[in-house]
Amino acid sequence: MKVKFLKKKKYVWTFLSVFFILFVFLYYFLISPLLGLYSDLKQLKSRVRPIKSTITGSVSGMQITSDMEFLPFELDYLKDYLTSVDKKATRLQIFSRLPIIGGYFKDLKTVTSLSLDVADTSTNFFSSMQNVLSKVNLKNVGFYNSSIGDNPGTGISELANFLTTELPKYKERVWVMNKKLQEIDSERYPYEFKGYEIRNNIVDAQKAMSFVVMSFDDIVKSIGVLPDLMGEKGSRTFLVILQNENKLRPSGGILSAYAVFNINRGAVNLVKSGDVYNLDPTQTVYNEPPEFLSKYAVSDNFYLKDAGYSANFPTSSGSIYTLWKENSKNIPIDGLIVIDSHFIKTLLNVSGKVKVPDFGEVGSENVQQYLNNFFAVTGSEELVDKTQKDRVSVLLLEIMKKILVSGSEKKFQLLQFIMKEIDGGHLLFNSIDPGIQSIAKKYKLTGDIEDFDGDFLYISSANISDANVNSDLVMSVTKRSTIESKDITTELNLQFSNVSKTNFDVFRNYIKVYLPENVEILETSDNFIDHTIGKEYNKSYVDGLVNVNPGSITDIKIKYNVPLSNFDAGKYRLLIQKQPGAVSQKYSLSLGAYEKDVDLDTNKIVEFDL
Repeated sequence: MKVKFLKKKKYVWTFLSVFFILFVFLYYFLISPLLGLYSDLKQLKSRVRPIKSTITGSVSGMQITSDMEFLPFELDYLKDYLTSVDKKATRLQIFSRLPIIGGYFKDLKTVTSLSLDVADTSTNFFSSMQNVLSKVNLKNVGFYNSSIGDNPGTGISELANFLTTELPKYKERVWVMNKKLQEIDSERYPYEFKGYEIRNNIVDAQKAMSFVVMSFDDIVKSIGVLPDLMGEKGSRTFLVILQNENKLRPSGGILSAYAVFNINRGAVNLVKSGDVYNLDPTQTVYNEPPEFLSKYAVSDNFYLKDAGYSANFPTSSGSIYTLWKENSKNIPIDGLIVIDSHFIKTLLNVSGKVKVPDFGEVGSENVQQYLNNFFAVTGSEELVDKTQKDRVSVLLLEIMKKILVSGSEKKFQLLQFIMKEIDGGHLLFNSIDPGIQSIAKKYKLTGDIEDFDGDFLYISSANISDANVNSDLVMSVTKRSTIESKDITTELNLQFSNVSKTNFDVFRNYIKVYLPENVEILETSDNFIDHTIGKEYNKSYVDGLVNVNPGSITDIKIKYNVPLSNFDAGKYRLLIQKQPGAVSQKYSLSLGAYEKDVDLDTNKIVEFDL
């Protein structure tokens, strides 16, 4: 009995010892750090708030204040907090190998380690830039005010010089931080939790960080040219043009309204604005119009409103510069910015409604009506119409003013929207400065016809009807391909539907289809009027006239071969380039068993194994 009792007691002690060890293990590695993290997370807002307050408060009135001196100390304070959080996450990392839940512990450690890296890097960076920050004064950045007097400048040159020297030192750190961020698997997280977006925020952060890493050198170069763009080294003048995409042309639309802005040491001044159509009579030189305009639009001269004639925007830009110089009211300009109605609507989505004198409030829901009123009176010399046309430049000014005084979150949101607008071809830029132009080209801001290895398709459309508008015409594209012995044979069908219920004129459309340079054109349909085949911009093209009767459909067919030698390692690659100004269009693609439908709202790359 005694022996049995002792054995039983031994088992009890063994069980209690194991239980105690397990409890200590779980408490130290799981319970304690989880409780600590819960407590830490409740303090997160209060820890971050002073830093956010310092940054936003220090640039209040667009002038860097002495409060910025405290930022390194506040970041140090945050770093101590994050170090404590990271230690708890390190203890929890022991569970990262567990099935199902292990990935969350691994991501937790990644996030805390990454946060610590960001805080440490920020502390070092802001500590090193204290001297130059005290010289930065953005108080006069914005729209010209005669009370400013002599603008003393912004100090941006000093800041840019510092950043172009200092930022390269942080390139490796940024790469390491990006590597950690990309290790987080966004797929294991819900799209939303208690009203907060989770998965999309992770994906957006990963994309943004990847962009920074890939573009790091270009970002540094861009900072280097910023003082020049802001007129720190001498005033800069830009011609801003609004094009009417409802009268679609290869570069986006008929050029309709213009405004000339001068930037001098950060101060923006509207020099003049007006109706592009009214510049035509002031043109002092005859220029041969592009062939399709003289042939189909019966144009007697090459006017500025028609300068968006090329699918390659740098070519159109060259014509805009030339024709602008030839009008008697010209002002020397350093660059072009061309926008459309879609871009203005996007700006209003960010800024919110603005007030325009003698019109009222303009927002994203009624801006198209506002702009249509302008487009309806282009070319008119009537006083009442001139008043209407002057409101377009006023609208732009009011939007820009409102965005300029908005908070940093609005400005970041604006940057995100602008990137999407660039991708969609709703914002185009050209500079006479080769350095600025090369940077803009790399980020698809210049509207070039793209160089691409593989298959290529770019359908450029020009509305040459007198009364029809592009909202009356719907285009859809079907691309059916098969693999032959040495080629991929494609049958391309462009379907145009005239859906107008109020206009009974024939819709006349000049079409130019760009394909890979080494294609063999096999057939084109007879209803592709006056079609020709040629080469330009390292591409082959087929162009011609398409007529679409009211309430009817016209199909244009093109058959061609693309050599299989265009595709490396058995992978098919196709770039479909979107025309600036065009609305989203439906593309139906097939090659063998592969099928895909594409909404072309931006340039799209399709690739798969052959």
